[in-house]
Amino acid sequence: MITAANQINNSIDVTINNIILDGGLDFIIGHFEEPIWPRTVSTHTTEGRQVLVYSKAEAIAIFKQANLLDCRINAYPCYTRVGGINRQTPNFIFIDLDSSHFTSRNALDRALRKVLKNIKEKFNGAQATVISSGNGYHIYLPIQSSILELESVFAEFEEPSKKFLRFSEKMLSNGKADPCHSNNLSFKNCMLRIPGSHNWECVKRNSNSIGSTTEVKIIQK
Repeated sequence: MITAANQINNSIDVTINNIILDGGLDFIIGHFEEPIWPRTVSTHTTEGRQVLVYSKAEAIAIFKQANLLDCRINAYPCYTRVGGINRQTPNFIFIDLDSSHFTSRNALDRALRKVLKNIKEKFNGAQATVISSGNGYHIYLPIQSSILELESVFAEFEEPSKKFLRFSEKMLSNGKADPCHSNNLSFKNCMLRIPGSHNWECVKRNSNSIGSTTEVKIIQK
């Protein structure tokens, strides 16, 4: 069966794009704490279903199979719970600003500036990574944290680490983050787009053609 991904294969400069994607994956992995692997990835070919991989080479192979479309990697390793209790620190904040929730590009850019200002104020001058997702901005911020389930002050809360991920996205974005994202974010679905890959929704809007407007790009490191 010929998929939509196969149909646009000829429009991709394979050598150049593979090099860009390899560097993009290295850049994203650089935000993670050890152990890096195993971890899940997903693509347009997997239809968003997460696939467990045990190395960078495996991840790249799956991304290439999807012709670099909708390539994502989880910010968190796959093993985050022991005996039903969370054992993962919420050490990666992900904020999604989706253009569909803003009246104009200027409004979207203003929201981004406010997010970055909030991060600098709340995290002692920290500078977050900003990714152009094709449909807005993704802001990535690795932080130092502890397992909140083990802190007595959070004993009355159910899944406080997961709640922190959602709270931090809403708070730092002044409530402007995509509600579908911030209301459902968890360790299992914290999927990050890879710079150098391409957003399938943008490709469709671009008459099934890959180009600079469909590429996921690094705006700020």
